[in-house]
Amino acid sequence: MSSIQALVDSGDLDSGLCASWKAAKMKLDLEKGEVLFRAGNIFDAAKLGLPVAQGIIASRFLVGSDGFEEDLNEAFMWAYKAAKGGDALGQHCCGLCYHKGFGVVIDLAESLNWYKRAADQIWLSRSASMNNIGMIYFKGGPGVEQDLEEAVSWFRESAQLDDEDAQFMLGTCYLKGDGIAKNLESARKWLEMAGTGHAEAQYYLGLMVIQGDGGAKVRTDGLSLVEQAASANSQKAIQFLSELDKLVASEFKNQMDK
Repeated sequence: MSSIQALVDSGDLDSGLCASWKAAKMKLDLEKGEVLFRAGNIFDAAKLGLPVAQGIIASRFLVGSDGFEEDLNEAFMWAYKAAKGGDALGQHCCGLCYHKGFGVVIDLAESLNWYKRAADQIWLSRSASMNNIGMIYFKGGPGVEQDLEEAVSWFRESAQLDDEDAQFMLGTCYLKGDGIAKNLESARKWLEMAGTGHAEAQYYLGLMVIQGDGGAKVRTDGLSLVEQAASANSQKAIQFLSELDKLVASEFKNQMDK
């Protein structure tokens, strides 16, 4: 194989034969890659061009996991290869790299391109791609105009797949009337669905429960939600409780001065 490779690299081989040899080699490499992948040798499989393995390696370089140190340049390189090969995780990671400027210059239009390809596939975490598409349209930026209605449509698709971030965003869109008619009942519903694992959702839901917006008014329950959000490091919740403490202290002082 090495002698043929040398001929291919030299350019002396007939173009048709060259293309046939490259196709055969790629097919063989992918078959070897699949065997390695099934055996748990993910990195070696990725080196042989297996897209699903390349997507996993990209995700590991992105966050620095499973023995890989964080390296955004490597993450983008592997994500792009995986994305071009049709792997959904690779397409999501590629979209994320273009979205956040990880190992490549920020390009929101290109980010949308890869996120949407990932969202079109049936894979476990496609809701994350949908939510990120929504965030790009929600904020807008170079090359992509802000479109709140489009953002809401993507948040809804993602939220219906149980993505907590999308449920939070959809809830706040209903709460504030961003891209959709303001509806406090729907806002409360989606914020509740975001669950206790989403600190910001808890904060906004807590305020709604305190004030009785979109449902029952139970101040103690609402305050408990805000306190839970503050415990999860929601800065808005922490500030709210700080201001509440000052207000209570001020009212107590006023009562004592009378």
